Amino acid sequence: MMIAIPTGIKVFNWLFTIKGGRIQLTVPMLFAIGFIPSFVMGGVTGVMLSIPAADFQFHDSYFVVGHFHYTILGATVLGIFAGIYYWYPKIIGKQLHEGLGKWHFWLFIIGFHLTFLPMHFSGLQGMPRRVYTYLPEDGVFLFNAISTIGAFMMGDCDAVFRLEYI
Repeated sequence: MMIAIPTGIKVFNWLFTIKGGRIQLTVPMLFAIGFIPSFVMGGVTGVMLSIPAADFQFHDSYFVVGHFHYTILGATVLGIFAGIYYWYPKIIGKQLHEGLGKWHFWLFIIGFHLTFLPMHFSGLQGMPRRVYTYLPEDGVFLFNAISTIGAFMMGDCDAVFRLEYI
């Protein structure tokens, strides 16, 4: 709770700052706004993992993998993309394509959630991490298939991101 309460205050600060401003949904702002629910999801699952009984149940499962990626990947990569889309035109002097940037954002954010949200459900069903194969009767095939589709979407968004520099 020593981490959750100050972080929650920070999130509400960001939301009320956005509410009080005149926001234009440019590509950097989309990535900055997309960061918030991803970070909140990581925070909520972090509070769950701070409960010893729950941590004992979820330890070494895909739930922890989903939590880690929501917290670290969601925060880091979305922030990096927001920074690139904001600062690149100012430093280089070449304006990036707004339409391709929005495609990049939507492919990434949808792919991100499709990849890592099902991992929480796989972990709740007991799928251990660090396993490269599993039996079809384990009941996690659908979650892993959805995660794979999301991962390919994130890979496709990288191609869209690279198109902007051609």
